[in-house]
Amino acid sequence: MKLKGTLKRIKLGNYIWDDFLIFVAEICKGIEVLELNSDVIGDGAIAHLLKRAERLVALDVSLCKQFTGLAFALVEDEYFKSRQLRWLKLSIVGHELFMA
Repeated sequence: MKLKGTLKRIKLGNYIWDDFLIFVAEICKGIEVLELNSDVIGDGAIAHLLKRAERLVALDVSLCKQFTGLAFALVEDEYFKSRQLRWLKLSIVGHELFMA
């Protein structure tokens, strides 16, 4: 049974870091729903995900304290693969929200 490319939904807890999310983005390009609950995941790793996840529909980064929303500004339009993204859950306020 081939698992690569078949994962559609994943919930990742507080035990992941940027390099792990980048790895997931590389092997799970067909991921549709992703929930991240990590204190250490930052904008760079999420930007990498947005460049790779072609079928991403829902993204929850509301518990990612290091995420500021700049990931969306870091990805140039021609490299943004997550064009099906329809649902995004954030927890940013003030300056971060203004910048996003």
